[in-house]
Amino acid sequence: NMGELEKPGVISEAVLWTQEWKHAGELTALSDCKLLAVDPDAAAGVLQDVPDVGAFALAYARQFVSQLMKEDSNVSDVPHFHVVVSEGDLLFTPCDSDEHLVFLSHFKQEAGTEATLMKDLLERMIKAEPGSFEKDYGAPVFLDSDDLTDLTTLRAHVQHSANLLVLLTPNIMSRPWCLVEIVTAVENSVNLLPVEVQRPGFKFNYPDEAYYEGLAQGEGIDTKPLKELGISLETVADSVRQVFLRIALPFSPHKSQKVRQAELQDILARCSRGIPSEGVLDETVETTEVSAASADPPGGAGVRDLACI
Repeated sequence: NMGELEKPGVISEAVLWTQEWKHAGELTALSDCKLLAVDPDAAAGVLQDVPDVGAFALAYARQFVSQLMKEDSNVSDVPHFHVVVSEGDLLFTPCDSDEHLVFLSHFKQEAGTEATLMKDLLERMIKAEPGSFEKDYGAPVFLDSDDLTDLTTLRAHVQHSANLLVLLTPNIMSRPWCLVEIVTAVENSVNLLPVEVQRPGFKFNYPDEAYYEGLAQGEGIDTKPLKELGISLETVADSVRQVFLRIALPFSPHKSQKVRQAELQDILARCSRGIPSEGVLDETVETTEVSAASADPPGGAGVRDLACI
C-alpha cells in the first residue's frame, strides 16, 4: 500500500520489539530529511540500566506486540495503530514477594515474544477474575527475562511457583537452564503443564524412548550447568518424562485473539492455585470452556526476546 509518512514519523519500529522482523516495500525521500537510526540491542542495554524507564518500555513493548498480532494482513513497517500505556499496564512489576502462580519456562531465541505475550495476557485474565487472587503473588506470572535479576535465584523462583508452564518449541529440551527448571519443579512437586507453541513452520517433536536414553547420556546438551548444580543426567531424563505424562495444551500466537483467549482460558484452568511449600496443592479452579475457530493470519514475525529490558 502506498502511503506518506507523517512528520515526525517512525518506520520499522517493530525491529525494537520483535525478533527476525522482515521489511517489505520501499521507502523514498521526497525531500531532504534527517534519519535517526536506533540500534535495538544498544537501546535495550540502556533501558536495562534505567529500571523505571525499562519498566515503562516493557509495558509499551507488550502493548505494541499485542496490537501487532491484531493487524493480520495489515502488518507493515509503518504501523496503523498507536500504543497507549496506562497505569494499569504497569501493575505487574517485580516486587519483594517471591511467590508466583505461573513460572514460564522457555527457550528465549524460539519463544521470547510468545512468552512475553502469554505473560501479559495471563496477567490480565488473572486480574479480571472475580475475587482475583493476584494480590497474593509478587509476580503472578514469572518470566525470567522480566523478573530475574540474579541467575543463582532461578531455582528458588521455581520452588516458589504453583505451576511450571513449559513452552514446547523445537530446541527447548537442549537448553540446560530449562532442564534445571524442570528438575527443580519435579523435586518440589510444582505442577507441570506442557504448552506447545504452534505457529507456521514451527513444530515440536515429542520425545521417544531413544531420546530419553540419549538424554541420560548427555547427548545434545551442555552438561556443565547441570554438573555444577549436582544434577545427574538420569535425574534430568526422569524429570523430563514427568512433563510428558501430562497432555500438552496449544498456544497459537499467530491465530485470532478469540482463539488465543480460549487457549489461555484452558491453560489457566489447568493451573493449580497453591504453592507447594505451603502444603498440599489446592484443587484446580474450574473455568468455563470456550470453543472458537478461526483461520490462521499471515505469518508475521516472532516477538523479540525482551530479556534485556
